[in-house]
Amino acid sequence: GFLEQQGKMLILHVKGEPYERGYQHGYLLREVINETVPKCLTAAAAVIAKAINGSVDDGFKKMQNGLDQCKGYIPPELLEEQRGLADALSAGGSPLDFNDILVWNTMYDSWCFFAHEDVGDPSSEFYRAPYPHTIGCSSFSAWGNATLDGKLIFGKNMDNLTLPGVENGRVVIFCDPDNGFGHVNVTQAGMLAIDGGFNEAGISMMTHYSGSEYETMRGCGIGTLSRLILQKASNVNDA
Repeated sequence: GFLEQQGKMLILHVKGEPYERGYQHGYLLREVINETVPKCLTAAAAVIAKAINGSVDDGFKKMQNGLDQCKGYIPPELLEEQRGLADALSAGGSPLDFNDILVWNTMYDSWCFFAHEDVGDPSSEFYRAPYPHTIGCSSFSAWGNATLDGKLIFGKNMDNLTLPGVENGRVVIFCDPDNGFGHVNVTQAGMLAIDGGFNEAGISMMTHYSGSEYETMRGCGIGTLSRLILQKASNVNDA
């Protein structure tokens, strides 16, 4: 693996088996992860705390509870990648551990439940009432006469996750797995994926959030689903 920078953009290249990819990620981005992840987790806990009218500790408990509910749905391969990431941090003396990395990688899912005005009944673990004006994401595709060379451009804004310090940890990952398709995705340092990218088989994907009373953390999560699609899918039906 190796790290490069173009302007303010960090570009991480990882390759190999899951644990190896994770270790490369943690080793090469160790300083950025140590700086940004504690700040961003605390900020996310504060957002959740405000939504449920609780304390920051309550916000952390909600994120831990979310992890506990979805952990069984995360494929072993991606758990191993996160373990490698945590081990690389530990080898460098980081206070962050494996559980912290798991919470960080599912934080975006927990945050989506509570970062909007109407979160339903705060006494429920994960329930939100439907609301009429859902604030979601945006992405775009452009081709033909809309681009200089006629080729497809696929993009997304990243203003939906505006926690303090988060922009300093934003990274583009080029992943060359031993098993599956090579792919590129935009994410945060220490986080395997957030919600979009493209792969060498020609699949481009992006998630768009829409609030629902049927939401639950009992599933693999946004980042995990994104990685599974990018690494495994060669056509829309497979995706």
